[in-house]
Amino acid sequence: MKLIKRVIVLLFSMILAVTSFSCAQNKTVALAATPEPTFTTAPTTAPTATPSPSPTATPFFSVERTDELNQQFQDFLNKEGEFTAKKISSMMFRIANEKDKKTMTLGLISNALKFEGYFFDYFEKDDNLILLIGFDGKDGSRFVTPLQIPLYFYEGEPKARFAFIKHYVETAYDEGVATITSENIRDVYTQLNNLKGKCIAFDPTIKTFPVSDEYPDVDKTYLKEYNSKVGLQQKLILSLNINGLNPNYDFESVPDNRDILAVENINDINNIDISNVPLIKNIYFE
Repeated sequence: MKLIKRVIVLLFSMILAVTSFSCAQNKTVALAATPEPTFTTAPTTAPTATPSPSPTATPFFSVERTDELNQQFQDFLNKEGEFTAKKISSMMFRIANEKDKKTMTLGLISNALKFEGYFFDYFEKDDNLILLIGFDGKDGSRFVTPLQIPLYFYEGEPKARFAFIKHYVETAYDEGVATITSENIRDVYTQLNNLKGKCIAFDPTIKTFPVSDEYPDVDKTYLKEYNSKVGLQQKLILSLNINGLNPNYDFESVPDNRDILAVENINDINNIDISNVPLIKNIYFE
């Protein structure tokens, strides 16, 4: 009997095993759903253009010279230090003997409208030399203003001449010591360097000249600029102290709405518009 029971149990176990295996083969295993990958686009930042550094203008003067000139301007405008009325008068010279030197101020020095100023320094800009000159005004106040030597003209026109003239006060004799032409243009720097810190005088440029289409381009450019500034120089001359003279203002007035530029600090020269700077020809000195 025990043997029969064991056989029955064994057969029953085998039936269960086969049934379980069959079920396992027909069963679908549900896998956890795997989400599709999401591609996150990194926020695109527009490339920031690195600003190119603005070109730094080359200073016209060294730091030391800038400080020195700024101090000189203030002393001059306030008539202090080396620029008192007495000291300036002692530095000046006469083109004519109309007035006692001891009482002179920086302004007109002859009835023919030659005028004299204190020469601080100069710099080069756009093929021009710009002189910084101090004057006494009719109202008794002082001012520093730029004056222009059109370097481009003396470089480009073989016939052009700019003269440095030594004036002998006692004999009223003028001696040309240097004539600047296109062949020796560099000499202008030597002459100007020798005159810094002195009083120098100028011929008035108060009459216009005709301009012909037949002139070389450089001549036409110069004459057009010259003529455009006649009214400006007339205004400058009319603003100067007359030193007790009887100046001959008998010239054809050319109206000009521009103001005479005033320089109180070297920074003022950085944005100078040369079209507003009176033009000069020839320099006199003692």
